[in-house]
Amino acid sequence: MTTSTTYTMKSIATYAVGGGSHPTVSMNNQSTIVVGWASTASTNIYCRVGVPDADGQTWQWGEQTQYDGGNAASLAVNNSNVVVDVHRSSTGSNNLFCRVGAVDLSSRSISWGESIEFDGGGDPYVSLNDNNRVVAVWSSTNSTNLYYRSGTVDPRLRTITWEGGHKFSAGSHPTVSINNNNTVIFGWASTASTKLLYQVGSLASDGTLFAAPSVEYDNGDHDCLTIDDSNLVWESHKSSNSNTSYYAVGTLITNTPVWTINWDTLDYPNETTSKVIISMPPGGQSENKNGVSIILNGTDLSVNLWLIGPVS
Repeated sequence: MTTSTTYTMKSIATYAVGGGSHPTVSMNNQSTIVVGWASTASTNIYCRVGVPDADGQTWQWGEQTQYDGGNAASLAVNNSNVVVDVHRSSTGSNNLFCRVGAVDLSSRSISWGESIEFDGGGDPYVSLNDNNRVVAVWSSTNSTNLYYRSGTVDPRLRTITWEGGHKFSAGSHPTVSINNNNTVIFGWASTASTKLLYQVGSLASDGTLFAAPSVEYDNGDHDCLTIDDSNLVWESHKSSNSNTSYYAVGTLITNTPVWTINWDTLDYPNETTSKVIISMPPGGQSENKNGVSIILNGTDLSVNLWLIGPVS
């Protein structure tokens, strides 16, 4: 990575939220947080909702709720408190399902629509913006191919109208983020889980992605990237051969023929964890950004709230 301005991550709050596997987290501009995970046996999936107090420094959490059977869920919430879930079947099949829900802030819970099969594969991950545009990525279960599919959410019917699926690369552990400008960023690791890559593009209304070539940007595994409307990118990944986690920030440059990320150095607390998933709300043009991470240590899941900004 190239480096320039130094950024820092300051901890706001930390909460133990549950226990299991395959964590997921998403936060909107009102700092409403939706977290999810699978049971240790990877047969059921759970969610919780966190809502901030007026001071914006303390979150109150709803009850843990089992909302489906399944494995490896990913959740995303937008500023209308619409929630999208994608997950894999727990029956040994490769079926992928999706659900649309709505957050009730007063009860800190989610009211879900029907679970609907939409494709097949593993390692699903989803992102949702305020235009109700949704993008899901996943890996093939019988090859190294990675796929994406975009769609449009109907919050009233709690359904998703999907466009066709597309292969975008080969590798492992894909993630995706879409901001309110319909800018999309994919992140994934190489097939050997030793190199990290990203690809950025613009999503058209028909689901076509006009994308720049993929970029190999670091060594490691299990990267996760999230982008806001000012084109700030927050990234996390872990080492390929240990549980040491790393973070970075960068700026997506779009005024050149090929879109790329200029990476900055980032001061952050040291963490040792088996997996990190991060989320940064798409809106907000201020210098300092709020972000949220969910980390997995053994079977223990905790949520960390962060303030990300330049070093003063």
